[in-house]
Amino acid sequence: MLETDWMYKDYQITQAIDIHRRMVIFGECRSDDKPTAFLCGYYEPLLLKDAYSEMQTGDYLEMMELFLQRVQGQIDKVRAEQQEMDVPLDVITREMCVSYQENTGIRGQMVAIDPMRFRPEDRIGPKQIGYVIADQTPSKNSMVFRRLYDGREMCCFYGDILGVIKSEYQPDWAKEVVCQFEKNEKNRKGETR
Repeated sequence: MLETDWMYKDYQITQAIDIHRRMVIFGECRSDDKPTAFLCGYYEPLLLKDAYSEMQTGDYLEMMELFLQRVQGQIDKVRAEQQEMDVPLDVITREMCVSYQENTGIRGQMVAIDPMRFRPEDRIGPKQIGYVIADQTPSKNSMVFRRLYDGREMCCFYGDILGVIKSEYQPDWAKEVVCQFEKNEKNRKGETR
């Protein structure tokens, strides 16, 4: 839980819990004309403008109860997402990887990203494991990888990589995804010739 001191209109946001890509916030109005006014809502920092949604006001106990319900709702969403994954969630550690040299090509390798680079609820194996698509980006100190669980392409710095996952620690589901990806790439390259 974050203790904060930012304002939303007349309300000082005193508590915020950041889970599942949005914050549940709690605030109080400290003006003389509203001594018992409290607020609960959602906050999402966006690129152009911060977004506040589902803002409600009331007395302390009802807003604190709503705050706790909304936090529980976010927890339930994370739990449901993880249960749908249907693969082991075990974290990949540095000991399960072979370190790499920054000047050594790692394109086409299965790598693990340091779990500390992710949000706390995303520090699970399926979100760490990627297949390196390009190991030299224009900045020369980062790489592009495809997260094997959901196919999302992402960029990260070499310092974010734990290493190339040792074959004995590569999950079977991830090996299958790599085989399918490589097969699709061969077919695609064959069609363009």
